[in-house]
Amino acid sequence: MAMDLRLSQKQTQVMTMTPQLQQAIKLLQLGQMELVEEINQEMLENPMLELAPPPDSAEAAAHDKLSDPDYDQTPESEGREADEFADSAGATGEEVREEFDWENYLGEYSSAPSTSLNVGSHESPEETPGFESFVAAKTSLSDHLCWQWRFSAASERDLILGSAVIGSLTDDGYLAATLEELAEQAQATVEEMAAIVARVQELDPPGVAARDLAECLLIQLKRLEPDQQEPEEPEPEQPELVRLGLQLERLEPDASLDSLLAAEICRQYWDLVENKDVPGLCQKLKATKTKVMAAIKLIRASSLSSLAGEICHHHPDLVEKKDLDGLCTSLKAVKRTTKKMEAEVKEAIEVVIGFLESRSKADESRRQAGEIRRLAGEICRRHLDLLEKKDMAGLCRVLKAVKEDVVGAIEAVRSLEPRPGRPYNNTDSVYVTPDVYISKIGGEYVITLNEDGLPKLRISREYRRLLTDKTAQGETKKYLSEKLSGARFLIRSINQRQRTIYRVTEAIFKVQREFLDYGVEHLKPMVLRDIAEELGFHESTISRVTTNKYVYTPQGLFELKYFFDSPINRFQGEALGSESVKNRIRQIIAAEDPQKPLSDERVVEILRGSNIDIARRTVAKYREMLGLGSSSERRRMY
Repeated sequence: MAMDLRLSQKQTQVMTMTPQLQQAIKLLQLGQMELVEEINQEMLENPMLELAPPPDSAEAAAHDKLSDPDYDQTPESEGREADEFADSAGATGEEVREEFDWENYLGEYSSAPSTSLNVGSHESPEETPGFESFVAAKTSLSDHLCWQWRFSAASERDLILGSAVIGSLTDDGYLAATLEELAEQAQATVEEMAAIVARVQELDPPGVAARDLAECLLIQLKRLEPDQQEPEEPEPEQPELVRLGLQLERLEPDASLDSLLAAEICRQYWDLVENKDVPGLCQKLKATKTKVMAAIKLIRASSLSSLAGEICHHHPDLVEKKDLDGLCTSLKAVKRTTKKMEAEVKEAIEVVIGFLESRSKADESRRQAGEIRRLAGEICRRHLDLLEKKDMAGLCRVLKAVKEDVVGAIEAVRSLEPRPGRPYNNTDSVYVTPDVYISKIGGEYVITLNEDGLPKLRISREYRRLLTDKTAQGETKKYLSEKLSGARFLIRSINQRQRTIYRVTEAIFKVQREFLDYGVEHLKPMVLRDIAEELGFHESTISRVTTNKYVYTPQGLFELKYFFDSPINRFQGEALGSESVKNRIRQIIAAEDPQKPLSDERVVEILRGSNIDIARRTVAKYREMLGLGSSSERRRMY
């Protein structure tokens, strides 16, 4: 079969997208903030575009016709309108420029030196901070650690090795390289790098430079331990109450009381104390009643402390039996002094018992805290898999501990940060600007397009004049004509975009009126085809309009695409929107018992009891879309 080359013609129809059509489609799918950026970019590239003045200004009135993209301008009208503009706006523009001191305004926040001197300022122009000085940058994890390491490094070599370790950390603060890799990179031994890594792990935030989750949590647990104090000299083995007596006898009086006044009373005026002659004491001591009573209180406290010590030294068996009569008799025999009042002995016993109880509670608290830290460390080292499975019985069994201590250990682990570098991640929040507002006025809902911050464009008068100038020929005239055509189409496309968004929003909320009144539970099923057929648009156009466009309603802020909802059938009555069913699933799970969460099958039964026909796999899919775990993942251990 012979092969040859030949020319042939055929006629076909092919739909091509012009640059203008592509631009219109692009503008239609942009959000509010992206549209502002696109307009600003077009203004930089197209000299025919300029910002329009406020609608109520004289300049805007003079340019109403010039800003109309469909206006057909002639040289005669150009000259006439130029004169009108000069008469109406020329003086006004000069007044505005003269009233506002642009040089001082720009110079105040400019990094360049000002050309004029501000007489009322005490700073020279060179000392004025630039605008960039007011913008604070968020500190990164690497910067935070390097700043600390500069103060911790003992030598230049330590500084280099520590920088190598810090440079190998992930955004979450984990060490991404092995010790061998770090040693090879820094030309050091593995032992040197291990020592440097251990020192970096002592920096803030706790848990940084760990090689895995267990090590990260253990580092943080170690920070929670109380400071190790020097061990006290062990006391000789003595009965508990005898040792308590020694401690009570060593108690010193309160330094805030007047101990000198108390000593004077004991030496010379004890008879007045026994007679309860407070005025006589005040006269003898030449002191106020308040000071005298404070001194008596000090004497009484010292006496009780001495008596409590005597009880613990000589009669620990009677204290344990709480034998009040026996204590009184024994004290009289031991001290060989005037008889003791029963009330005083009773009060001394209460001092002893209170001291024992408080110390016992402190010892128990310290023991429990230490046990909880030990158990938490064991969980982090060996049993994170059981913690992940929420196997409380298994944890109690392998740790050989009671449930209360295991619960405390779990709470201690939960209080730790698994990602130490998270606070330093430079993830800026993304703020959404609504494209449409819906507000209720006089019982009716009013739709308002958000045009705040959206630049208002018009055709530049100066460049239009250049286009009609006879000197503009050849490439210059062709360039200006193309830019004029592009500017007109851009303004028309923006206006068309706004009208389309308004019409689509209006059509959506004709269907979803009950949502505005009552909320998500009354969201009706609706698909793109419904709105497309009503407005005479293609479904792809409706999709572009509703994507990345947000509407602020009395029920909150939503994406327009949120209101397109697939139907969920009922056993009786009209179908429900899927978002209504999702909201119902969220409510059911929120009301469940955390220790006995509902399975997907049980949720299906509840929904079917509410006249909603739904399958278990659909419930599982919606639950995952809501970010809710399975019943085993939601179950709480205690």
